[in-house]
Amino acid sequence: MASLIGTLRANGIATIAAAGNGGEQGLSAPACISHAISVGSTIAPGHGPVDTVSRFSNTDTTLTLLAPGEQIRIAMPGGGYTFSQGTSVAAPHVAGAWAVLRAAKPSASPSEILAALTNTGLPITDQRIAQTTPRIQLDAALAALLSANSPLDGSAVNLSFGDQSLDTESQARSFTLANRGSAPISIGGLMVTGEFARNGGSCQPNAPLAPGATCTVAITFRPAVVGPRFGTLTIAAPSVFLRVPLVGNGSLSRLQIALPNVQS
Repeated sequence: MASLIGTLRANGIATIAAAGNGGEQGLSAPACISHAISVGSTIAPGHGPVDTVSRFSNTDTTLTLLAPGEQIRIAMPGGGYTFSQGTSVAAPHVAGAWAVLRAAKPSASPSEILAALTNTGLPITDQRIAQTTPRIQLDAALAALLSANSPLDGSAVNLSFGDQSLDTESQARSFTLANRGSAPISIGGLMVTGEFARNGGSCQPNAPLAPGATCTVAITFRPAVVGPRFGTLTIAAPSVFLRVPLVGNGSLSRLQIALPNVQS
């Protein structure tokens, strides 16, 4: 089977395989084959600690990607829906994402598509073996794949702000944009979502960026809720679309931790 998967990969066809549901270190076949794209499971929103590795998901230092695999609504034969879980539920998320990326750029090789999914994925650490694996983010992967040959280049795959006390603003972090092409590029729009905000920088909407020039976008983080918080910096220009994931964690400061009432 290893030679078949290798031949498929060499001919532009990816084999995407579930990691297995034993909750152990080591991947099930065929996920354990080096040319296969192995997929583990994470907890989906609303069903537990979001973006943590499922307890049943097999793990290994060679695991390729993670995707939601707990309490996923699926279609039933003959009609209707039910909820299911498992790495065999996570793997179709990757297969579907792969199809979207290949459709968007038919000339992309398996290595290019895998790089787009890996480089833009949200890093998730499996505490059982202290191994970090990217959880796919299709929108970011699509933007990265389509802009791979673009003259507009960014300085980072994502911006991480770490812990920040609730209702306080972080120090600004800068994202640098560079024009690697030979003609000016007009930045059409800069948009920030989530509990993040644009807070200065030299990049300006509708202003041309000269060849070889750079500009910056400064972003701050002000969490309103405890826990992981996510947003996006979107940069639009003619024939170019960059989307940069923003990540931070809302935390309670010592002054925000309520003490219990003491009754006499």
